[in-house]
Amino acid sequence: MFQSDAEHWEDLLLRRCHPKCTHLLPMFPHHKGTPPAVPVVLSISSATVSALIPFVVEWAECDEFSRPLREWIFSLLLIVQKPLLPDVCAAIRGLANLCRTLRSSLDPEKKDEIMELSWFIAIVGEYFGQTDLADL
Repeated sequence: MFQSDAEHWEDLLLRRCHPKCTHLLPMFPHHKGTPPAVPVVLSISSATVSALIPFVVEWAECDEFSRPLREWIFSLLLIVQKPLLPDVCAAIRGLANLCRTLRSSLDPEKKDEIMELSWFIAIVGEYFGQTDLADL
């Protein structure tokens, strides 16, 4: 069966851990796929990071915005190079909008999730200069 790039990456990051990374799984209890450990994240090329960001944001929009996916998105945002490519900028803007929507629908008791979503909004708005999406 043919897998698209997005399907291949989704499988690798979220479903099946790369054999060379299984020793990292105990440090990432929520992960079934390859965890976003520093050596793993730093081994990803800049071009691949730029290709992955639209994928991971689409997964967040279409599927569950799970903890492993949030950790991967955060890790990729840490290493993506600026200035952003147009499709990467559009994707992170979509991420901020998704986070705003999800945050507004959460029970106020879910403070940790609200904080995590707020971090994404702050990163996109402040660090990436998308101030129209920032909480002011």
